[in-house]
Amino acid sequence: MKSMVLDVKADDTTARVRESAGRMRSAGSASLWRSLLAAGCACSMMPVACISADATDEEEALGQAREMLVLAAGDPDALVRGDGVSAVVYRSSGDGHIRELTIGSPWQAWDLTAASGAPAAASDPVGYVRADQVSAVVYRSSGDNHIRELTIGSPWQAGDLSAATGAPAAAGEPFAYVRGGGDHSVVLYRSSGDNHIRELTLHKSAGSSWQKWDLTATTGAPAAASDPVGYVRGDGLSAVVYRSSGDNHIRELALGSSGWTKWDLSAATGAPAAAGKPFAYVRGDGVSAVVYRSSGDNHIRELTLGSSGWQAWDLTATTGAPAAASDPIAYVRHDGLSAVVYRSSGDNHIRELALGSSGWTKWDLTAATGAPAATGTPSAYVRADGVSAVVFRSSADRHVRELTLDGSGWQDWDLTVNSD
Repeated sequence: MKSMVLDVKADDTTARVRESAGRMRSAGSASLWRSLLAAGCACSMMPVACISADATDEEEALGQAREMLVLAAGDPDALVRGDGVSAVVYRSSGDGHIRELTIGSPWQAWDLTAASGAPAAASDPVGYVRADQVSAVVYRSSGDNHIRELTIGSPWQAGDLSAATGAPAAAGEPFAYVRGGGDHSVVLYRSSGDNHIRELTLHKSAGSSWQKWDLTATTGAPAAASDPVGYVRGDGLSAVVYRSSGDNHIRELALGSSGWTKWDLSAATGAPAAAGKPFAYVRGDGVSAVVYRSSGDNHIRELTLGSSGWQAWDLTATTGAPAAASDPIAYVRHDGLSAVVYRSSGDNHIRELALGSSGWTKWDLTAATGAPAATGTPSAYVRADGVSAVVFRSSADRHVRELTLDGSGWQDWDLTVNSD
C-alpha cells in the first residue's frame, strides 16, 4: 500500500500513478485501485499525494495526486530542536495548520495543529528551544489573534500564552529567543491597536508561569511599524530591535543591570530610513549586527556595534549585489563565515552576502543550484549535522525548498516533495 500511495508525490508522479493504475486495470479492477489508494491516504500528518475513491480514471487520479501536496502559505522557519533534530516549520495553505518537516531519509512530515488540537494560524510560525530545553513553536492564531505555543511531546501540547497572561491581542508575527544568562524564555510581539512591543517571559525553574510586560510603556519608546526581533548581543545584553512608526528608524531596547533602555540606532549612525523588519545576530567575529532593507533604494544595510559605538554600512553598495525584494536574515555558517541572505528584486533569486577574511562578497544561490524563484523571506540555520541551510518557499508551486552547503558546494532540495 505504501508504494502505491506515498510514491505518487515525487517528480516521477505521472509514471508511478500510471504504473499503479495500469496494474490494477490489467487485473480487471478499475474501481479497486481507486479504493485501495484512497484507503491508504493519511493526509492529516503527511504532505502526500492522496487519491480519492471517486477519481473516475487515471488522469483524474493524477490531477488529485498533484493537488494534494501540502503547500506552504507563508515563510518557513528552521531550527535544531532540543533533541538534536533539524526541523522546518511552516503554515500550510488552505487550513492554516502548523506543519513540521524533520530531517531523515526521506524527511518526515507532521501536522502539529492536528496533533495538538491547536487553532489555525494567522501568522507564520517561529521555532526555538526554550531555556528549559523544551522545543517550542509560537504563532498568532486566527480569529482571536492570541499568541499560541506548541511544545514537543507525545503528543505535542498546545498553550494559549495570551489567555495565560492576560496579554493584549497581537498583530503580525511573534519572535522567540532565550535572553542572556539563559534563564528566561521570551516571546516578543507587536500588540494590536497600540503597536507596543510586548514581551512574554517564562523562567526555566520548575513551576514557573508565563509573565507579560509592555516594553514600550516601560521605556517610553515610540510605537512599532514592524514586528520585533530579539537576540543576545556580543556583550551579553539582551536586546530587541524593530522599525518605529512615523520615522522608520531602527530602534533598540536593551536590558542592562538597571533595566530596559531605549536607543535610536538610525539617529546614532545617520543610517537611512528602513523598510520592512530588521534582523539581529552576533557575527562570527563576535560583532553585534543589525541588518535591514533601506527604504527607497532597497539596499541591504548593516549596523554594527564596535568599541566606538554603532556604525552604518551599505552592504549592497560594497558588494555590488542587486536590490532586495525581501527583508534580510543573517546567521553564522558552519564554516564560521557570517552571511546575510535575502530575495533579490526582479528575479526573485536567493542571494547571499558572506563576510570572509577579504571582506564581503556576493553570491547568487539560485543560479548556483538551479533552484526555482522564491517568494517571501528566506530563513537560514546550521543543521544538527553541521550543514549550512537556507529554506524558502518557491513562488510557482509554493513548495518548501532547502539550499544546503557541504563539501561539494550548494545544492537544491524540494522538501515538500521529498518528505513522507
